[in-house]
Parts: sequence; C-alpha cells; structure tokens
Amino acid sequence: MTRISIVRGRSTAMGTRLKLLTVGLVLVTAAVAGCSSTTDSSGAVQDEVPQGASCADGGLCALGNSGPGGGVVFYVSPGTFSCGANTASTCKYLESAPNMWNPNSSSACKEATGTSCGGTLQTTSDFSSTGQGFPWCTGSGKDSLIPGAFGNGIGSGYANTTIMLPDCNPGDAGNVARSYTGGGMTDWSLASKDELNALYIYTNRAAIGGFNSGYYWSSSQIDAALAFNQSFSTGGTGTHSYKSFALGARPVRAF
Repeated sequence: MTRISIVRGRSTAMGTRLKLLTVGLVLVTAAVAGCSSTTDSSGAVQDEVPQGASCADGGLCALGNSGPGGGVVFYVSPGTFSCGANTASTCKYLESAPNMWNPNSSSACKEATGTSCGGTLQTTSDFSSTGQGFPWCTGSGKDSLIPGAFGNGIGSGYANTTIMLPDCNPGDAGNVARSYTGGGMTDWSLASKDELNALYIYTNRAAIGGFNSGYYWSSSQIDAALAFNQSFSTGGTGTHSYKSFALGARPVRAF
C-alpha cells in the first residue's frame, strides 16, 4: 500500500510537471510568433497584435506597405535578423522615411537661395536646407575613431547611429536621422552600409519619392577619418568619404 501510494504521488507530480511544461511551451511559442509580438528595434517589448492587423498596426508586412512609422517597407527578410541597440532584438522589416520627411528643407532652401536645392523641391529633404547635404560627423568623432560604429549588415543601423550621437553634432547625419519621429517612433536611424544598399536596389524606390541621384551617407564607419556612402546614381556600395563631407541622408528603421 505504501509503495502504491508513493508511485501514485510521483505519477501525479509528473503529470503536473508535464502540464506546466506544456503551458510554458505554448506561452513561449506565442511570444516568438512574429516580430510584432517580440521586441522593436530599440529592444522594447511590443504588445500582442490583433489577428489580421495591417502592417502599420504591427501585422505582417509586404514590400511597399506603409510601416508602423509612417514610412514605406523596402526590405522584407526571408527569416529574421538581429537588430536593436546591441543587435540583441529580432526584426524582419526595414522601412524608409517618406518623401519630404524633413519638410522645412524645401521652403527654407528656396527662401534662402531662390532655387530648389538638391535637384527638385521633392528631393531637398535628404540634402538639408542648403541642398548640399549633411556631414557624417563634425564633432569629436570627425577625426577620431568612434568605437563600435562599424556595423555593415542589415539591422546594424540603429546601433551604429546610437553610438555616433554623443560624438557628433545636432546637424550631422546620424543625429538628424534619429531626431526624425515619424509615426511617433524614436528609433529612426541612419542606414548601415547594407541597409542603404537595400534601399537603393528596392525596385519601387521611385514610388517612395524624393531621392536625389547624389551620394548618401551610411552609418558604417571605416576608420578615424572615413565612413561608407553610396551613389544613388551608379549604385556603388564601396564608396567612402571624409566624415566632414556633406551628403544625403534618409532615415530608416528596423522592426
């Protein structure tokens, strides 16, 4: 009788453990199902998304959709990629800030110069109010290495930009990109080298609008003096310039 009682006690305990494990597995599965139920690119936990929600509301996205930040989705990963401040979060999409993301540029430029700087009025958002663009960095990071701002891959733009901010000035490319708050989002960033190339090769980039055929900065530093950029005319991805040079910038965000 005693043995039977012990066996039954163990059996009951095991059943309880199995039941708890099963519930735990269900909860874990629910937590990792889709980007919208994990974390955003800044590492903050997102709320569960209602079934059938649109891309803008945190649901599944396709190329060309309006993203949660009010931009346009230009990259969809086949799986997921690392993102966030320490690339410790998981994302699936990249969105570009829309045309005229910096609406004061065209009016300020035309008022100051009497011309449409940077090409047409629709392209001046990316090239500042002067039409010349934004320097990569004019602060203490202009001629010195900014440790950690070397990420080239998809998902590293946020981390690069965050690292750049203290060593660069408010009017520099990374700071300008981060200061954009479209859709109420505060994680807009200067694209990494590969993110910038993904934006360039997006087949419907013209529909996003406002891109100049000049050079655009990435957030990927090369050394103390240089950072990567890309020609939006020829598409060259290995080009680079001194950090003080003024080039185009278009905020992007991963989610």
